[in-house]
Amino acid sequence: MELSLTGRIVPADEALSLGLMNDLVEVDALKEETKKLARSIAANSPVAVSMIKKAIRQARTAEISGHLDLLAAFQGITQRTEDHFEGVRALKEKRQPRFRGH
Repeated sequence: MELSLTGRIVPADEALSLGLMNDLVEVDALKEETKKLARSIAANSPVAVSMIKKAIRQARTAEISGHLDLLAAFQGITQRTEDHFEGVRALKEKRQPRFRGH
């Protein structure tokens, strides 16, 4: 609220400590760090990632009770996907899952 009302410019290190950003990297490392983050996201179930993105977008304008209902529905859907069962198998077999978006 303070930053919004005052318009104060926040240095990068302070923005990091305030939780306004997740990481602080040097310019020459930005491309590789961005690729690393993208690979980390891409390694997850495409169905789950898609639903997470939808839920976060919807949360900005939703009432809490309706949003909780949406999250419960998404959880029910994702727990019935082949990707979910692949994730459980991979955990039991101590290996990386191979998600296919099904």
